Amino acid sequence: MAELTIGGSRVHYRETGTGPPVILLHSGGSSGAQWRRVCDQLAAHCRGVTLDFHGRGGTGPWPREPEGRTHDADAEVVSAVIDHIGGRPAHVVGHSYGGGVAVRLAVIKPGAARSMVLIEPQCWSMLRHGGERAHYDETCDTAYRFLADVRAGRAEEAWHYFIDTNNGAGSWDRMPPDARARIVALTDAGVSLYHANLNHPTTPDDCREIGVPTLVLVGARTAPRYRRMAELVAEHIPGARLEVLPEAGHMSPLTHPDAVAAAIERHLTMHG
Repeated sequence: MAELTIGGSRVHYRETGTGPPVILLHSGGSSGAQWRRVCDQLAAHCRGVTLDFHGRGGTGPWPREPEGRTHDADAEVVSAVIDHIGGRPAHVVGHSYGGGVAVRLAVIKPGAARSMVLIEPQCWSMLRHGGERAHYDETCDTAYRFLADVRAGRAEEAWHYFIDTNNGAGSWDRMPPDARARIVALTDAGVSLYHANLNHPTTPDDCREIGVPTLVLVGARTAPRYRRMAELVAEHIPGARLEVLPEAGHMSPLTHPDAVAAAIERHLTMHG
């Protein structure tokens, strides 16, 4: 594990394999470690670079008020890591929260990404712009419930709902107590990440300006609102392809790493 200092904060990242750099951005509830099995399979073909966003893994906490966190701020961190490793432009893979960051990277830092693979990117604003009011309200309500539970001192209940919503009913109860305790310890980061999701600014016009080859992956068993969000992103990025991962849900990089790695490898073969 290596680190660099960005804006006064230590950011941890890890490199695996050799070849063209591929930056892999994790979901809001995980860290760069979520990509280990995917990176193991890609190591013969590329240099996988995983990083930890603020408040996750080995990276320090979000340094400002949680309400001020944005995907754009995390995209700036990703851009700095790409420059630090000498990888511009890099292939960028983003899952969930990391997918929202990848989209913002392509919008605010043209030239940073060579291509993108977006796995159910969290671009909540696209639901609003797409007229998907029911999906948009349901998505925002999950954040409001989490934030309300935390404010009321019910952090474990907040995470119970989050984990079961994204992984299926009963997932929280099946986790060992020490794993649940580690997740609850990440509550402050979870609050700031939800604020970033609520304030995600991407519009259809932004997507239409993205000029890099893009693959959008969605799990066949994911929540309907996540699938629709992915579809809207794919519909508006010129030339983007939408691919469904059979049997997978929202956490496909963890539950179906073979299928995810194979899709990434096919994309890299097509685009250099």
